[in-house]
Amino acid sequence: MLPMTDTLCVIAVHGNVLLQALENAVSQLPKTEGRFLQVAGIRFAFNSSKPVGQRVVRDSVKVAQDACGRVHSGAATPVGEGKKSESDYLPLDENRVYSVATKTYLAQGRDGFHMLSKCPVLVEDELLPPLPTMVRSALSMAEMANGIKRPHSRITFKRLTSFTSMRKDDMIKDFGCCLTSNFNYVLAPKVDGRIVDVAAADQKEQTA
Repeated sequence: MLPMTDTLCVIAVHGNVLLQALENAVSQLPKTEGRFLQVAGIRFAFNSSKPVGQRVVRDSVKVAQDACGRVHSGAATPVGEGKKSESDYLPLDENRVYSVATKTYLAQGRDGFHMLSKCPVLVEDELLPPLPTMVRSALSMAEMANGIKRPHSRITFKRLTSFTSMRKDDMIKDFGCCLTSNFNYVLAPKVDGRIVDVAAADQKEQTA
């Protein structure tokens, strides 16, 4: 499913450093390469027609409220699961510290993310499952609800019980799944607009 078995870690990132990381993520566009971030818990817009280092629209950067606490005594503010509405986000505060889950490869400063290499590590990669395992776990919820797979632990069974008792809107928001008219649970992915290239959007409007 995924090309590499990437390990994950959690680091403490100041808001101003997070902004630098976002600038690096969009710095090589229109080239498509590894440094373009796939994000959750954050929304931002950028302008690909602007010079490198000036592409992120500063006022557009918003972070999920449950990631907005400071880090105290090495304890990270947990980032919630699921899709979020606009009201769940707050403007980026460059003076705050955010907990960020990312690939160890990027946390070590690779792909131009040198600004992350000095960030304190809150959770080592040895304590977290690799990325492919995390993805498989997320996608398997529908399979277990349909009876194709069995829960492998009490924790998973508890999550499954919570999943199957959810309202339709909450199920889509938190797990990206829905219940069909045939009473089958299926994945229901959708574009939620968490990253927007305003230059591309403007060009699309002009040609419409």
